[in-house]
Amino acid sequence: MQNLRNLLVFYLAEAWRRKWYAIGVAWVVCVIGWAIVEFVPDVYEADARLFVDTDAVLFPLLRGIAVDTGTANKIEILQKNILSHDNLDQIITIVFPSIPPSPNAERERLIRRLTKEIQVSSQERNLFTVTYRDKDPKVARDVVKSAISAFLSSQTGTAHAQMSDAQQFLRQQIDTYEQQLTDAENRRAQYLSAHTDVLQGEGNFAAHLASARAALAAAETEQADAKVRLQTMRQEIAGIPKLLSVDAVSTITGTVSSVSQRLAEAEQNLTKLRLRFTEAYPDVRAAEQLVATLRAEAATSNDPASATDSHGSGRSVSNPVYEQVRLKIVETETNIASLDIKIGDARTNVEHLEQLAREAPAIEAEYKRLDRDYTVLKSNHDELLSRLESARIAAAADASADNRKLQVIDQPRIGQLPVGPKRRLFISLVLCAGLSSGIAVVAGLKYLDRSFNTPKMLSQFGLPVLGGISLLADDLARRRASKSVIAFALVAVSLFVVYGGLVIHAA
Repeated sequence: MQNLRNLLVFYLAEAWRRKWYAIGVAWVVCVIGWAIVEFVPDVYEADARLFVDTDAVLFPLLRGIAVDTGTANKIEILQKNILSHDNLDQIITIVFPSIPPSPNAERERLIRRLTKEIQVSSQERNLFTVTYRDKDPKVARDVVKSAISAFLSSQTGTAHAQMSDAQQFLRQQIDTYEQQLTDAENRRAQYLSAHTDVLQGEGNFAAHLASARAALAAAETEQADAKVRLQTMRQEIAGIPKLLSVDAVSTITGTVSSVSQRLAEAEQNLTKLRLRFTEAYPDVRAAEQLVATLRAEAATSNDPASATDSHGSGRSVSNPVYEQVRLKIVETETNIASLDIKIGDARTNVEHLEQLAREAPAIEAEYKRLDRDYTVLKSNHDELLSRLESARIAAAADASADNRKLQVIDQPRIGQLPVGPKRRLFISLVLCAGLSSGIAVVAGLKYLDRSFNTPKMLSQFGLPVLGGISLLADDLARRRASKSVIAFALVAVSLFVVYGGLVIHAA
């Protein structure tokens, strides 16, 4: 902290040594700057207020359909109308008659300047202010007046043209929406056709999938039970003789149905099934196989193979019990084959439903998006048709409303005081620039100074310093120093006095 204080004291002492350079530079910069500010001419502002019903033609027709343009865009549209090339030519002809009407560089520069400097601002809805600044107050007022006159004259009698343009714009938008509607309808129809199983189904894929899985499990369980029964019957038929003697047959004929009777029943059942189903239906195929088996059994039973037994003791016939068990085996095998087909179909159905359940959310979301796009387009198309009809009706009654769409609220006027330049601000900035220049000069002189002011500065070079001799000032030297301080104070105070006087004068 002590080092910082010593360093600050050192720099202040160095600045005090060169104080006259600093105050002199500050005075020179301030005098030059204040003279420039004083000679900058005053700028006067002229303004006028207009009522312009910008919503009279196009905006009401598009409200709620197109994006609201807002006040900023309305100002931009109005400014472009006022500053059209024809209006600017008319303003220059009235206000600047000395400029030749033919295209030339001077006229082009003036057009660009007016385009930048004529400003349009909004105070309230449909209430706009036109302003222009110039060194000559009369020129400023004439420019504003000419701009308003040119704008009013250009707008006179154009209401019907604007309404016609609005109707044409609406027709173009309707044509565009009709094309978009057609494309949206085609996209939606194609998507619906490609995913009709999802979009036109019941939609409860979880319940359908659970039901399909239950059916698959039931079919697999039924097939497993049939295979167990088949295995049991095969073990059972192994212990039953194929042939019986005639005497033995007579004891059991009362309990066993004849093969011909069962064949007749099977053929009748096959006929009924063919009337209801196709040849590929599992039950039809099982019935055909059963009929073929019974026919083979009937041929065997009718064969006089009713042969004698191995000992020649008598005739033998087919064992009805054996045939009945073998018939049940055939029926069970047919049932198992039918269940295989049924299980395959059920598994395919489960896989299909699982795939649909995975794809359904994305398909439904995409279809909703397509349907939403179509709904929005159709709503806008219908709204535009309604607005077009409203525009046609309004066109007939629009002639009497022209005078209410454009009105001059305040005629062009000029303020009594100039609006620029901001002299007090510029005078203060010049003072700051002068003081900064003085400080910069002191810093520059210190940087160029290679002398040593204290023994400590000399000792930094590694040279042995025995001591220093202080300046002993006599009374005359002290009086001179005091006079110098007083003179510097007077010069500095006079700078601020002049600054204050200029600020008061600029107020």
